[in-house]
Amino acid sequence: MIKAEGERRGLPVLVPVGDFDDVVNVSPPDIWGGFVNPLSDVSERYNPDGVVLLKIRRNRVDWQLYPKFQDMKYSAPIEGSDTGDINGVLANVVDAIADQYASRTAVTLGGDASNTTLLSITGLQSSEDYFSLERTLEGLNSIASLKLQSLSQGEAIFQISLLGTEEVFNNELMVDRRISKGSAETEIVDGRVVPLKLNYRFRGVSKVPAPAPRAPEAETPDNEEPSASEDITESENTVEQAVQSTANVGSDSEQEQN
Repeated sequence: MIKAEGERRGLPVLVPVGDFDDVVNVSPPDIWGGFVNPLSDVSERYNPDGVVLLKIRRNRVDWQLYPKFQDMKYSAPIEGSDTGDINGVLANVVDAIADQYASRTAVTLGGDASNTTLLSITGLQSSEDYFSLERTLEGLNSIASLKLQSLSQGEAIFQISLLGTEEVFNNELMVDRRISKGSAETEIVDGRVVPLKLNYRFRGVSKVPAPAPRAPEAETPDNEEPSASEDITESENTVEQAVQSTANVGSDSEQEQN
């Protein structure tokens, strides 16, 4: 029911599987009491963007939304409740949650794209990191235009034009958990704080270290039994000697007959 309502609103919903790990690490009192630490720990295995707690009592549903999982332990949830037919109530809850995310990331079509600023992203370690970042930025609805200004020493600086506010852009960008936010460089214009440069850091896939060189094989002591490969070599030598002996015997017999 909840998954179907999520699909209706374009909101991906993942319900915990409730296996042994879930049951051991979180209890019903943790859920009903809203204890954040065990709930956050047990949710980590699912790598969610946000977490929702539902408490269902007959025809009443109370819900709590932590829209950003990484801030779950440090921020208060968004709360709501509804009563009535359970199917209708669950649909209303999903609508409320979807509206919360829409208000954070939605961009008004035909909006003013004159909000131009610089975007700095550090931590790029390879061309793969850069192209992956570029694809991410080009897929953001909040960016009207994107132009690379410089790329040096792992830092890419873009000139971007935003369709929405800086907050909408930040919320949309931070969905990518490889990216973390730094402090923005700002100035005061007409009594307003205007960003000069937005600073972020990109964390790409860790490179696999090269394997350590193999140590030289130790010599076999005299009193140690020969290995299987040595046995095979010795057997081959014995067979070769036997073949040579047979050939010599045959040759001697021919000479006697002559």
